Amino acid sequence: MDRNVLFSISTTSAALSLVINSLFIYISCKKERKNIGTYRYFLVAFATCNILYSSVEYIAKPVNFIYGHAMLSFNNGPITFVPALDPLFMALFFSMQGIESALLTLHFLYRYIVVCKPEKKKYFEGSKLAIWAAFNLIWGLIYFFIASYCLEPTKECYEYAEKAVRDTFHRDLHELPHICFLAYEIIDNSLIIYWKPTTGIALVVLMTITTIITMIYLGVRTSRTLKQSASSKKTITLQRQMLIALTIQNDYETRECNVYNNGNEDSQSSQLAFDNNIS
Repeated sequence: MDRNVLFSISTTSAALSLVINSLFIYISCKKERKNIGTYRYFLVAFATCNILYSSVEYIAKPVNFIYGHAMLSFNNGPITFVPALDPLFMALFFSMQGIESALLTLHFLYRYIVVCKPEKKKYFEGSKLAIWAAFNLIWGLIYFFIASYCLEPTKECYEYAEKAVRDTFHRDLHELPHICFLAYEIIDNSLIIYWKPTTGIALVVLMTITTIITMIYLGVRTSRTLKQSASSKKTITLQRQMLIALTIQNDYETRECNVYNNGNEDSQSSQLAFDNNIS
């Protein structure tokens, strides 16, 4: 796919994200508090996070490149002319994924509390919301630390992937802002494990699995309770509307991200994305 086409898709996706999520924010704020309650803050927070995520993605325009045992993500966005900020945007893009996963889990947790344990809704009211907001930020900071420290460019990564990057992109790896995951190498029939990136990715996998299992568990429990309870038709309808809104928001962001991941995992597609960007 041509580089200009990729940039057009990125721009369109960012614009759609701004429009769709701004609409969600408007609708959430216009809803009467007695109908939606604290859930309004979760919808607004998730929509705001989606807008920020799309904006960071548009600025960074990450390109993924897999070579042997290494996976690299390059900053190919319009801000590449500011070397000091390039690695920060790559780490910020990575951390936004963590914040969204944590916020999505809180959505499921709150719906579970409302439906299954309404007496505990007090833990999601008033100043206690600041604690949940802090939890999301800490979760994102862990992702940021992993990207900026555990996945920072290393001498081993340069030596391992430098030639492949030059042959594929016609660029010097030292000039490309990137994060790199190189788990191991086999040198002279000896296995060499690089523990820092391996530990970082293992932590990300563990955090991801934790959020997925938590969401599945809470979702199943909430669904079963709704089916078995004698809740009013209005309550059940409102819960379904909230779930549909959440699904639409999350599905849009997933599809937006996959446009680039699916297109860039292949090295030849990635090469076209750079389009010999040397001037």
